[in-house]
This record gives sequence, C-alpha cells and structure tokens, in this order.
Amino acid sequence: VVVGDTAFYGLDFVPRARRADLDYEFEPHDAANAALVSHGLFEPLVPDYGNVEWDAAEVLEASTVDFDVMLLGDEHAATRAEVDGTWVTYCGSTERASASEREERGYNIVEFGDDVHIARRGIETREFVFVDLELAESEGFDRVRERLREHDLEGAVVHVTLSGDGEPVSAARVEEFADGAGALVARVNDRREVSEDADLDVAFADPDEAVRERVRDLGLSEAARDLDETIRASRVADANVADEVQRRVEELVDEPSAFETVADRLPEDGTADDHEAATAAGPDSREAATDGSDPPGGNGRDPAADGEPGTEGADGPGERDATDADEGDEEPAQGAADGQASVEDYL
Repeated sequence: VVVGDTAFYGLDFVPRARRADLDYEFEPHDAANAALVSHGLFEPLVPDYGNVEWDAAEVLEASTVDFDVMLLGDEHAATRAEVDGTWVTYCGSTERASASEREERGYNIVEFGDDVHIARRGIETREFVFVDLELAESEGFDRVRERLREHDLEGAVVHVTLSGDGEPVSAARVEEFADGAGALVARVNDRREVSEDADLDVAFADPDEAVRERVRDLGLSEAARDLDETIRASRVADANVADEVQRRVEELVDEPSAFETVADRLPEDGTADDHEAATAAGPDSREAATDGSDPPGGNGRDPAADGEPGTEGADGPGERDATDADEGDEEPAQGAADGQASVEDYL
C-alpha cells in the first residue's frame, strides 16, 4: 500500500521450518521511499534467545525491493541498528509485560525524505515500583517494609526482589502490606536459597470426593445424579458421552419420579435428617414417608388398644406396682406426677 510518497510492504510471521521456502519477491513501486513491516525475532537486533533464525541482512539482500527501513514488532525492548545501509528498528511494547522490562515504554516516529529519520517518544503507562533488596543476616520483613514506605505505592504495580542472607520473609505479608498501601498488584521474587531440610507437611484433598459431596448437598434428582455420574465417571469414553447421555434421558422420560429432587420427596415438615435420608433413599422415599404405612420395624399394632404400659387402653392409664414408689429415689418420677409414662414403666 502506498501512503503519500512511501510504499509499505508487509511480511507475515513465518515459522522457522518454512522460512527456507520464502523467495522475498515483492511487486515494484513508483514511490520515493519503501518500508518493510514484519513481525518476528530478527538478528542482529534481538538477544540470543536460542530460537533466532531470521536474519534481517538475508531478508534485505534477497528482497526484490530496496527498502529504506525495516519496521519490526515482537521484541518488547526498543532497539535499532543499521544493517547494510538500511535502518532496522523495533519500537518496543507500549506496556510492560514482565518485571524485567524496566525501561520507559514508547513508540517511534519515522520521517521519510532524502534520508530516513527515526525519533522516539515516551508514553505514560501504569506506574511500576521495583524494589531490589539485599538483606543482611539480621534483616527481614521490617527492612522490606521500610524500603516500600520510601515509594508511593498508590495504583502501582510493585515488584520486590530479595537476595542476601537475611531472615525468611513471607511473600504474603509483603503483598498484604503493599495492598494496604494502595498497590494495584504486588509480587515478591525471593532469590535466596531455601533449606532443603525444611520439614513440610503437605496434604492434598481428593477433588473427586469434594465434587461428590457437593453433588449430594445439592439434592439433585435421581436422573440428574445418574447423568452426572455418566459425564464425570471414566466408564464411558469421552467421544461417547453425548450419545450415552441422550440414551439415558430417553430411558428416563417415562419415569417422572426420576426427576423429583430431594425437596420434592421431603414431607412438608422435613428435617435435615430427612433430607439426608431422602437423598440416599431415592424417589420412593416420599411415598414411604407420607402413605401412612408403618415405620421400619413396626408391626401395625396400636399400643393404646393393647393396653401396653404407659398408654391409655381399655383399662385406663397404665398402672404401676405400689411398691415401686417406695424404692429408689425419694422424689417420685416425673412421669408419675403428670400421668405420663417413664422409663421405669418398661423395667
């Protein structure tokens, strides 16, 4: 594309394995100047990261267009160099992306004419506070706090780097102090060696059991629990889960009780124990609790009709042996005073 008297060309990022196939053939232009814009790590401008295999000199030499400048992106540090008579430059990032990027952020202004002139202009970014502290043998958190108080931390990104032979410093305490001083975020990098003899007791909870417990607490219906088990369990291959869920839903559609939640199965005056029992019992628990049938272990008899002790049957209130009143404690049992049965009636 031509803008004014300058033709701008683009070179997309190309993986290293495919760069040998590039021919760098560009269409000719009639503009006074030409610039190549690209993204990647080019030698000799960037440090040796171990994966720099794109040479700016080779690109310029192989190109069918004579470029006045090569404008690059990817390297976060602003840098420039003249390669075989052509200016090659990285403008750098406009925001810091790591604690190692301490230089001012900015952008380049490129002027085209008989010569190419490149100027740099800084921009205001988030405030970063870097505290590099070498602790003496007796120094610890108090020393770190003193250094932090020398800075205005309001709205700043705080990065603390510790070295030396000082006392152990809790990163959480440092971050908490910085947060209390208004820092946007705080990080601590303790480069000191940590003793390998430290006795640490580390325990990890079972995430699967935590999920199962949470599912039980939700009081889901039988159908929902069945589908949850199908999805989370490893019995069904991942590729077949969707089909298996559809099959199970089709089977359960004709069973309305399978979609009743625990709340649906509870009696109106249900307690927490009822909730737990209903969760374990399934959809038939409500009928068992509300149809008037005998509780587990019952025999269908009416204690009052049989005249059992402590009940009012055909013969009236339950009777006690007169000698019982003279035995045991001097005070009569509570049941004797109010006409109700007591434990002694069953002894």
